[in-house]
Amino acid sequence: MTGKEVRNILKSNGFKLKDIALNLNITPQNLDEKLKVKDIKTNVLEEISSAINKNIDFFISTKEVVEESKPEYNKPKELTISSDIQILLRMLDKQEKETERLNSENERLTQENIRLNSQLDQLYREKREAEKKSVQEGDVSVAGVG
Repeated sequence: MTGKEVRNILKSNGFKLKDIALNLNITPQNLDEKLKVKDIKTNVLEEISSAINKNIDFFISTKEVVEESKPEYNKPKELTISSDIQILLRMLDKQEKETERLNSENERLTQENIRLNSQLDQLYREKREAEKKSVQEGDVSVAGVG
């Protein structure tokens, strides 16, 4: 626990640092120095607990209450995905795969269509050629008969 957390717990519970310092028989500046640490020593917590007539557990249980009562903007936001969103993401993934499959099938069918149209065009050309030949042969036979 940091000294800053101890200071916040004391202030949030209405304790004044100068009164605590007086009960500890030290100056407020000395108490302030003791609270400028990243990891407060247990004996300092015991001394402060004694000065405010509380058990050392007071700081641990109060810290949890203070942490829970902090406004949301002070807490880091948890990035969680609800089950509904997970379901939607899976559905979207399936849709994307199906779209890819259909695009591939569309490309294959387009190529097949081009190939068949080409064959059809060739058959029409051959038919016209045959009809022209037939007409020309008919003209020749008519001309030969007369």
